Amino acid sequence: MRFLSGRYVGADGVERQGSFGFFWLDLFAGPVDPQGPPGQPGQLHEFNRGPPARGRPFWAVRPPIGAGSVDPAASTASFRVAGLRTADYLLLANALVGGPSAPSTVSFDLRWGGPTRRASRVDRDHRFAIDGTETGCTMTWTAHREDSGFTFTSDPSTSRPGYAAVYRERNGVFFPG
Repeated sequence: MRFLSGRYVGADGVERQGSFGFFWLDLFAGPVDPQGPPGQPGQLHEFNRGPPARGRPFWAVRPPIGAGSVDPAASTASFRVAGLRTADYLLLANALVGGPSAPSTVSFDLRWGGPTRRASRVDRDHRFAIDGTETGCTMTWTAHREDSGFTFTSDPSTSRPGYAAVYRERNGVFFPG
């Protein structure tokens, strides 16, 4: 899951202000292993928007206005979406090729905060710079598959990403020099 907010230049060359998020939400039985250990099925569900239209960002969604906020000075951010229409492809490999899926909805609430370490990087060759703070993050999410009635609700005490940060990123025409 990733949430971005700021200025960008579209494929048409026009500068815009906006927010967008990348997401895919998977459910596994046991360890995160697509094949699963002996006796366990591995991946059970793959909720995402499916393959993108040609030339569009992969698994990107434009959130409703007000769905997210970022305060780099305080090292905090939030991203909340309810009832996002998506699909359950069951397996990542199936989603990548646009295989069979079932209509579904997902909702999620992410909160970044509690700075742990300052970080910055400049890569002049690739015209890329970040400056910000690694943080903690909490996440709650639900998924509902319409054809079967299957519903999943995460446990906030165990739904934590392996990495979380609040950064200011500059690249392309916004690179500082």
